[in-house]
Amino acid sequence: MKKIVSMLLCLLMVFGSCTAMAEAETDAVVLCAGEEYTMEISLSKGGGNAAMIGVDPGTAPITFVSAAGAGENDTVPPQSFDGYFVVINVPEITINPEGTAMSGSASTYTVAELTAGQIGTLTFAVKEDATPGTYEVKVERKAGSCTVEGSITLEITDAPPRKPGDADENGEIDFDDLILILKYVSMWPVEINLANAEVTGDELVDFDDLILILKFVSGWPVELL
Repeated sequence: MKKIVSMLLCLLMVFGSCTAMAEAETDAVVLCAGEEYTMEISLSKGGGNAAMIGVDPGTAPITFVSAAGAGENDTVPPQSFDGYFVVINVPEITINPEGTAMSGSASTYTVAELTAGQIGTLTFAVKEDATPGTYEVKVERKAGSCTVEGSITLEITDAPPRKPGDADENGEIDFDDLILILKYVSMWPVEINLANAEVTGDELVDFDDLILILKFVSGWPVELL
């Protein structure tokens, strides 16, 4: 046990001395059936005082979950893929989330140029019967003179079989998995396969899992559940 504690302390020292680095961006968002993803919709260039921004799923087997406005511009989010982010910059008022009409005349307000930056998010879910493949989910300006961004390439894959201990899903159970789980239980915002990280059977990912996997990679005769 002393050896296990010493190894954990070494891991903590290595973990604590590392400088946080941004993960390399990939060309596609990879998801399995049933998983959700939140797109960030932005204006990369302002211009004009109002705009309508749509998200076109094309043939992607996804369903609309929710959308929200964000940023300095006033934004009414859509309620489906058939709707639009309606964006306007009126300093005196805030459009309410329900998108009901403004009281009074629009001529009584000062309408300013749209500001570049995030205007909202849209969350979708991959259908349970989705066919694996590569799809395009496009963000398009339907009206206005601003420049928009947020389109993604979506790659839908079959769910990989569960491999207890392989938290980073690289096919191996090693110290990289230990460091990833340590970051997770330390509340770092990391991408982790929680099903693989939970190896004790208690349906929690915590230090008990970390210790058991550490024993496993150290050659102890233990079973990862």
